[in-house]
Amino acid sequence: TSPEIVKLMSNFKAIRKGEALKFKNICMYPEAQFRRITGVYRATFDKMVKLVDQQKKKKRRPHKLSLQDRVLMTLEYLREYRTYAHIGSSYGISETKACVIYVKLKTF
Repeated sequence: TSPEIVKLMSNFKAIRKGEALKFKNICMYPEAQFRRITGVYRATFDKMVKLVDQQKKKKRRPHKLSLQDRVLMTLEYLREYRTYAHIGSSYGISETKACVIYVKLKTF
């Protein structure tokens, strides 16, 4: 088996264990699988991340989630309409923080 297949299989095992589908886990997926999960093409996702990154305002405490994970979390909310509590627990953040991230990113 190729290393890429082994990586994909370990990601699927992590998902079955209930771990979050974070960007580091899905960035290696083929384009079709990436789009099926996120609802957007990889190029569109990259443009979204760049757009949000350009809009940074003040220097604050570092985020617990990477910028890619925050964009992914927002897309997940829009695609699945799970509650903030469920999304927050998937990403290891509070319900309130999940809501704050969504509200900030939905305007982009």
